[in-house]
Order: sequence, then C-alpha cells, then structure tokens
Amino acid sequence: MGVSRLFAYFPNCILLIKVINEIDDVSRRTICTKFELSKSGDFAGVMLEGNRDSWLEVYQFPKDSWLRELELEQTSSQKQVSGDFKLSPFGMIMKIKPPKLLSGTCVKSPFEVLQKTGDGVVIGSGQNHMISLQQWDKQEAIFASVYKKYLDASEPKKAEEKTRQATFHFLLPGGLSPLFGVTTGERGVPIAISVWWSGDHNLFKYLLQRPAKDKPDNEPKPDVVWPNARPILHSTISKCTQYIALGLSESLLTLWDRYLGEYPNDKVFSIYLACKYNIVATSCSSWFSCLK
Repeated sequence: MGVSRLFAYFPNCILLIKVINEIDDVSRRTICTKFELSKSGDFAGVMLEGNRDSWLEVYQFPKDSWLRELELEQTSSQKQVSGDFKLSPFGMIMKIKPPKLLSGTCVKSPFEVLQKTGDGVVIGSGQNHMISLQQWDKQEAIFASVYKKYLDASEPKKAEEKTRQATFHFLLPGGLSPLFGVTTGERGVPIAISVWWSGDHNLFKYLLQRPAKDKPDNEPKPDVVWPNARPILHSTISKCTQYIALGLSESLLTLWDRYLGEYPNDKVFSIYLACKYNIVATSCSSWFSCLK
C-alpha cells in the first residue's frame, strides 16, 4: 500500500511508466497518500510521507512526446506496443513542504522585519513578525485563566501526532501575477497550483513555470498568499478556476476571486457566484462540495 504508479493507456495496451516513490532502501521508504493529475494530464501532484514528515511533489509530463513515441513505435513494429517499451523520462519541478508553525522570534525592530522580507520571506505568510516567545506564553496563560472553567481539568491525553496533509488544485491561465503581470498560457493547461495544509490558515499559490535557477529539491517560495480568519478544512474551485471557495472552521465560508486576488466586494454578487458555480455550503458542518 501507499505505492504511487503512473500508467499510460494506449489502444489495446497499458504501460507502466514509473513508480514515483520507488526506493531500494527500505528504511527510507515513503508512502503516497494522494496522487492527482491535472485535467489536461500535463501535471501531477503527489503527496508523500516518510520518517514522520510529509511533502508535496509536483511533476510535469511530456504528454505530447509520449504520444508521438507510442504512435511511432506502433507504426514501425506493425504490432501492439509491448509492456517493455520505455517512454521519455520526466522530472519533478518542485517539492513543497508544510509551512513552519508560528513561534516566538528574537526580532526586536521593524527594520529587522523588513530586512527578513528582503531576504525572500513572503508577505502574508505570518512567518515574519515581532512577537516574542514570552508574549506567546503570556497570551496562552491569559487564555487559560479567563476560560479556566471551560477547559478540561483532567490531564489531557496525548494525541498521536499526525503528519500534515496538503490539498491542492491546478489553476488555469488568467488573472494577475506579481511576477509576470497578466498570466497567459496554453488553453486547458494549468499555469499554477494552489495549496493549503491541514491546520493552517493560509492558501498558497505557486507558478508551475519556475525560474531556471530554482532547483526542484529547493523549497519554493509561494508567489501569492491568501490569509484567512480560521483554519481551512475544505476547498473547491469553479470550473474556470477563477473562484476558490474555502470551508473554514466554525462553519465559515470564504470565496476568493483569483483573478483579482480579493473577496468579491458585493454580498449579492458573492451569492450569485456561489449559485452560478453550484458551490454549496452547509451552516451546520464545515464542509462543502462543488456539484457537477
């Protein structure tokens, strides 16, 4: 279980292209918990776990080259393509790890905060702040004191630590990018991926066409961060991928306009969009789905 295999279907045959998480060393074995292809089949996201850690790998496939190779092989051999036929290799374009949990910092001035932003810390992620560890502890003590009667007096049971899981959606061309202005691309082929992690408030957007200097193993910085008021529990997108609906804790629903990078301003317009794209939310439970 937990093995990620990529197959290619061609008339009258199915070829195994590659086992994504195949490793010879058993001690370094990883488990695949999610494998999703973009609708065009050009990209895939693979969620992996190993050694109490988790990460998301994004791959790009030479789909058109594979199709030409299969057609050429079938034409030249005048028979069915065998299972031993090898297709062109593909590579990972980025490896995304969960964001670090917020903690106290030793930064003491706004100038130092700005310096960290200049070093590549993405604005909006919440990682760049001036809150010290003592302030965190003080606020936690105040909370425990004010709501003491509501807290369980018994010793809390230590819950088993679970690795953080990512939910992602491939995004089609359109909208604005802080790097390239208006984003364009081949119709039907995604240009970006949106990612959020369990227990986190933020929705991250990464462009799939990374700068040449970026190596796949290097942790990429998100190109856009959409912060939210509560932890994200569920998400869905409209068919055109312009609108992203997020189900938050405490039965809250947030609707983002990806093209503008903001909430739809008018409440009536928001309701209209929800109806137009069949985004259904419940007020009793924190989940919603996109009807086909």
